[in-house]
Amino acid sequence: SSGNCLLMDEPTSHLDLPAVEELESLLESFPGTLVIVSHDRYFLKGLANRVFELNNGHLKVNDCSFEQYLASYNHGDLKNTLQNEIKIKEKRRRQEEHRHQQVEQKRLRKIKKNLEMIEEEITSKEKFIAHIENKLSDPNRYGDHKQLADLGIELKEAREELADLLRAWEEVINRLEQ
Repeated sequence: SSGNCLLMDEPTSHLDLPAVEELESLLESFPGTLVIVSHDRYFLKGLANRVFELNNGHLKVNDCSFEQYLASYNHGDLKNTLQNEIKIKEKRRRQEEHRHQQVEQKRLRKIKKNLEMIEEEITSKEKFIAHIENKLSDPNRYGDHKQLADLGIELKEAREELADLLRAWEEVINRLEQ
């Protein structure tokens, strides 16, 4: 059986004027449904009795001829729709910007909290190192070589841990500045 729906995408784009007129004449007598995508307004005026408007991903069905659609467009009905869509886009852009700011603030709070923890550990480690250095400089301990050796090892480990903490602190500061 023959089909009752004809889909066409830019059917007049490569035709001369007589061919377009012949195509229009043939399509007017077509008994089924025509779905035409075209930028040729003159061609659409004689054929379209319903206009589907696709704008920013939204489909709007206009139950009117193409001429009526153009008239309403010229009188501002569609202009208002476009302005509303622009407002909606702007609102979405602001919402997205706000969400991005919230994510960034959360990231910064997390980095600052991490920085505070590292700084507390650095302060604690520096106090511990000062305590060991005080023990090492105590003249009463000079005779106990085993205890001095243990304190020396402990001091060396504490200084290495402090160096690691300072590197971690520097990394966090760099992330904070990004």
